[in-house]
Amino acid sequence: MRASQGNDGADAGVSMSGFYGRATVGLDWFVAPVFSIGLRGGVDLLALSRGALDATKAQDLALRGAATSGQATALATSGSTLGGSLLLGATASLHF
Repeated sequence: MRASQGNDGADAGVSMSGFYGRATVGLDWFVAPVFSIGLRGGVDLLALSRGALDATKAQDLALRGAATSGQATALATSGSTLGGSLLLGATASLHF
């Protein structure tokens, strides 16, 4: 994925890469032909990384007012993040 436009409409040249994945599982027990109770579980995982923007391009963004000096400093360094979530749940369902 490539960031296409900055605040002023110019291509900032920032590129990002990463992935997202999800896995879920569920189990239902039919206590009657039209009623079930169940358990659900799942996991999500997200990872993103961004390379550093050339320092002169970052400084230029700050000079043009397209980024604050703090944002320009952050853009001039690389960054990454990792996130995830867990899901545990119970269900009660009617089936018609």
